[in-house]
Parts: sequence; structure tokens; C-alpha cells
Amino acid sequence: MGGDPAKAIKCMINAAKRKGMFKRLRAILKSAWSSLDYIEVPVEMWLLDVETNELFEFDNGIYIAHAKFEEDLYEQYGQIKIPPNNAKVVDVEVSEDVIHVKNPDSIKLATWEKVTKPEEMEEWLLKRNKRHLQQMYLENWPPTKSNFAPILEDYGTSATAKDILNGDYDLESLNLSLEMKWFLESLEMNEKEKQTDVPKRMLREDFQKVMKLQEETTTSSPPGIHYTL
Repeated sequence: MGGDPAKAIKCMINAAKRKGMFKRLRAILKSAWSSLDYIEVPVEMWLLDVETNELFEFDNGIYIAHAKFEEDLYEQYGQIKIPPNNAKVVDVEVSEDVIHVKNPDSIKLATWEKVTKPEEMEEWLLKRNKRHLQQMYLENWPPTKSNFAPILEDYGTSATAKDILNGDYDLESLNLSLEMKWFLESLEMNEKEKQTDVPKRMLREDFQKVMKLQEETTTSSPPGIHYTL
């Protein structure tokens, strides 16, 4: 084996420690988790929650919440959100600009279909994950458009992005909607923010401290212990 022997031994020790840690975690979680034997899929596509004035659309395994802006009229754009259990089934008419709820006084609750066949469950889960990951592209959000590309170059650290944050960029030169220009204008830093030095590195002790304080679980990890910093 080439290289520094001491360094190689240290790497082997660390690898063994990680292996032991994951072995203990599997033993702890083994009795608490079981294999997926069914999923439930909603029969109806549209649900209305009158308390939050949100219209929920079921789309390939996820719900999209549309905000209300006029009586019985809802925005075309929405965000991923889980509807409440008391949301009511409604009929809608979708036009080019808005979604019209035709029966806002509906009292019908959602019904669900149980899927138990492994191949059908896999198909639904794959559709759900694909829809979730393609959200920005399918809904034509600004970051997917070519005229937004200069801002996102170099992972958002481009000269254009820095000029926008400093308030030095001519936003009128960007071929964007008025709302997006307002949004970019709101990103301008104040004097205190401009003077703040953001550290680019984190000490190991600080990283460990953050990890100990956080308690977050996500569906991106089968055992439910995945964490992204």
C-alpha cells in the first residue's frame, strides 16, 4: 500500500468505527420499522380547505396547494403541501389563468384507494418522487428559464448575483416579469448585512455542536434519520 502508513491506518480505524455505528443503529431500529405492505391513493383529484383558503390538487403522488385570490378563484401556481383531513372534495374548471371552484360548499370528504400489489406501489412511489424532484421544471419557475441563467452561474456566486445583492445591477436589463424584478430588488443587502463577514469554513467542533442540537427526520431516508446541513 502506497502513501503514509499512519494515515492509512487512521482511515481504516475510522471506517471500522463508522461500520460499528451503523450496525448499532440497524439493531436499534430493526424492531421499530417494517417493510411497506400498502399505500393509499386518493380517488378524487381536487380538495378544498375553506379555513386556509387553499385548493389542493393531487398530481402524481403529491398535493399542490393553490392560493385563493378572488371569490371561488385560485392561482394556477402552487406549492407542495399536505391537505388537512377535513378538506372537502370539489369540482373545478381550469382555464389558462385561474382555477374556478364550482361547488365551494361541498361537504364530501376524500376517499382513498388502498394499493397492495408491490409493482403498483413501486410505480406510484416512482411517480411521486419524479414529480417532486421535477417541480420547478414542470411548473416553469424562473430558475428554469434561460434568462435567469446568468444569476445562477457559479452556484449563485456569479458577478451578476453579487451585483444584485449589492444593489448595483440594472434589473431592467433582465428579461423577467415585473414580479421577479421586485423579488430580486428585495434581495439587496442593507449596510449591516454588507459588513457581515460570513465564514466559509466550519470547525469540526462547531459542526459537531450543530449536529447534536438538531433533531430532523425526512422521508429521503428509509430509516428516517437522514439529515442535510
